[in-house]
Amino acid sequence: MAAYRALYRKYRPLTFSDVVGQEHITTTLRHQVENGTFSHAYLFTGSRGTGKTTCAKILARAINCLNPQNGDPCGVCENCKGILNDAMPDVLEIDAASNNGVDYIRELRERIAFAPAEAKYRVYIIDEVHMLSASASNALLKTLEEPPEHAVFILATTEVNALLPTILSRCQRYDFHRIEPEVIAKRLKYVAENEKAQLSDDAAMTIAGIADGGMRDALSLLDLLIAASDQIDEETVNRVCGRASNEYLFTLAEEILNHNTAEALETVANLHTESVDMGRLCGELCEFWRTVTLVCSGIAPQKATATTAARAEKYKKFSEKCGVETAVHCLTVFNESYSAQSSGNRRSALEMAIIKLTNRNLDTSEDALLARIAAIERRLASGDFTVKAPKESDTAAAKTSEAPTAAEATETLPQTAKEPLSDELLKKAEIAADQSKAQAPQGEERPMPEWNDIVAAVFKTAPLMYGLVNGSTATTRGNFIIIHSPSGQLRSQMAKRDGMNYKGLLAAITAVMGREMIPIMEPEETVSKDDPLQGFVERLEQL
Repeated sequence: MAAYRALYRKYRPLTFSDVVGQEHITTTLRHQVENGTFSHAYLFTGSRGTGKTTCAKILARAINCLNPQNGDPCGVCENCKGILNDAMPDVLEIDAASNNGVDYIRELRERIAFAPAEAKYRVYIIDEVHMLSASASNALLKTLEEPPEHAVFILATTEVNALLPTILSRCQRYDFHRIEPEVIAKRLKYVAENEKAQLSDDAAMTIAGIADGGMRDALSLLDLLIAASDQIDEETVNRVCGRASNEYLFTLAEEILNHNTAEALETVANLHTESVDMGRLCGELCEFWRTVTLVCSGIAPQKATATTAARAEKYKKFSEKCGVETAVHCLTVFNESYSAQSSGNRRSALEMAIIKLTNRNLDTSEDALLARIAAIERRLASGDFTVKAPKESDTAAAKTSEAPTAAEATETLPQTAKEPLSDELLKKAEIAADQSKAQAPQGEERPMPEWNDIVAAVFKTAPLMYGLVNGSTATTRGNFIIIHSPSGQLRSQMAKRDGMNYKGLLAAITAVMGREMIPIMEPEETVSKDDPLQGFVERLEQL
């Protein structure tokens, strides 16, 4: 029984025409072979799995082929068969990662002087040439400078910057590009069909995205998937690879965007239960927010990542709702979390990143503040000012920071109001404001349960003031209401006791309490911490 051959070996291209995604290189090499104008030294550079070694082997056969076909090796002559079976001593493939000493290169220099035994040219394919030691590189340099006419060198590397500039100057350089996801997916479909396996389009694009432009990586993953099942869909790919599906990524992103901390953490817990690797999930979230950032910046989703048309539309809609500032902030936080994965608990690092993104008060970075300001600007531009009204059951810690609609505010006004919210009441409030300047609070400080009703009423009497007092708490001392809030802007408005916002607050208090009471701010020294967003806004106003 013959040994099983891995798919990337079984389907390795045998001619330049079979190589996909590198037409800019294969076309040139075919013309050189056809015209007999090939060089004595080549340098193939690019990321892994893009066809460097494959093209080197094809070129070695093509220049030694006894009957080349339009620049391609025929594959049937004695020379082609000998090279394919590794039985041709004149074609030598060297792994510089394990043979990187100067003695090995010196031995090569001594052998290269002899004429080829069977082939037309001696071909030396040196893989991972950047791994050669400094002395070995210098020895190779001399050989490349004055090679015999029967010798051809093909150097391959993934790190071209590590090579000596003098070596680069003596080679024809060819840069292998990452293969487009659509091209990889098409090839995978072809291989799967030949292997009697069913591969869905979504699964093929998912594999192509994981391979990151490398055909060998894609075929190796397909090999693994075919061993698991002959019916391969996107769910199979995610399960075998231990990665989250795109739907989970969109769900997590929506929960982050809506600041749903508990729901986002529960989603992570569910993925952990399903054996999704937390480090891989963090990397996928980095890639997700990178894609969203690019789409927000005007790049088409299909250009930003390997995806289907349906999913590209989801990226587009989500990006319109998200905004580039929020996307950049999320990408930054997840990148920091990914960097910390190697030195701590992966799940904890990911959870801390999610908590930081869903709880605005925990992140006072400039990126976070800019994202919050951008969200406010988008809301103002849309003209959508409708928000939920505070409920009587809300506690100070759980109160919403959004304003009610006008209709909601009217319904929320307490039925115990002693006077209507009228011009006459506003005039009384103005008189009370003048009288309150010389007074000071007296008596014992007590809780004020009616404050929620007052805040709701403020929306009708002074809508702008509502945005400042919403989320605050209050206590009473005698005829005074002491407002507790870290907002510096609210403190500034309260200092203007003759302003309309202050008068509107007085009118709401009178309407709810049935008597005139004087609102003041708590002493500034008792405020524990200013709102970071408010501090940022105040600094902008000073510019």
